[in-house]
Amino acid sequence: MQKKSLQYISHGTTPTGGYMHETKLAETLSNVLQLPLSEFRYNKNTNGIFSIFKLWLFAFKHASNGINITVQRLLLPVLLKSIVTNGKVILVFHHYDVNENKGQLYRLQFMLLKTIVRLNLSKITIVVVANFWKDFFINEGINPKQIHLFPNFFDTQHYTQFKTTAKTKKQIYLGQYGEKQHPEIFRLAEMLNRDGYHCIFSTLDKTLIQTTNTYEVNYFIPTDYLKMIANCNYTVCLTKFNEGWNRTAHESLLLGVPVIGNCTGGLCELLQQAEQDIVSTAEQAYQIIKSNKEFTLAHNFIANYDIKQIPYYAKPIVSFCNNGIS
Repeated sequence: MQKKSLQYISHGTTPTGGYMHETKLAETLSNVLQLPLSEFRYNKNTNGIFSIFKLWLFAFKHASNGINITVQRLLLPVLLKSIVTNGKVILVFHHYDVNENKGQLYRLQFMLLKTIVRLNLSKITIVVVANFWKDFFINEGINPKQIHLFPNFFDTQHYTQFKTTAKTKKQIYLGQYGEKQHPEIFRLAEMLNRDGYHCIFSTLDKTLIQTTNTYEVNYFIPTDYLKMIANCNYTVCLTKFNEGWNRTAHESLLLGVPVIGNCTGGLCELLQQAEQDIVSTAEQAYQIIKSNKEFTLAHNFIANYDIKQIPYYAKPIVSFCNNGIS
């Protein structure tokens, strides 16, 4: 049957790791299915019922009778349009944690997602970034056949140009500054600062740039960002929430920088696969950093997430797309 179109419908004003994951999936499907890709991104903030209604109208308008790639908060309008037009929906799911301070609507959206997917409709499938989230949905009563794994993939050769053995003495990267940071990360910064370490957070929001007594928050263009990480002795990822994966941790490993983190969501899976140190307190992370042990990385970790692996993971998603599109 002839496929009509391929749309990527999303929302957000700032590109993130999740955005790059969705884009890579959309571009892959466009190439394999030989369909032109149309991207529709709602770039306005949504505060209040009226603005959410406008967002849903935007999503409903741009969904079509072909293949619609979208995210959790746009599932309902995109699915409704797809039912009317005989289209299909690929829901790219990043993460969910009831402890995130995102309000009642966030929880209601997830309840709606579960209710819809449990109907086992042939028009919808879920794409997750880590096996942690596949197991999460299975435990929520979702049919495993409706869940597909499409990890974060990296052009690993791109990172080799930034790797360095001439590291800045006693510099630690603490990840992206924001609400997901665990309070222990700030305790760690205090401990490290007393020992003469320079602790750095990054940010995509220039209004958050600051220097405190124990750490700095800075904005970096992409090349400077990678150079900064490569010059660090360690990257530490301590998060309050279950993450989808963790691009900061993954990129650090590609740059030859060891990672210390806590066991939360996809981050825990990443650390286990890469055989990096898992901690739960600032004291534990501090002792590892002070030990200054030699960096090691699990065999094949880098190769397993190279862009060359994309065709293998895309295959079942392509099959879903090819099944019954008219």
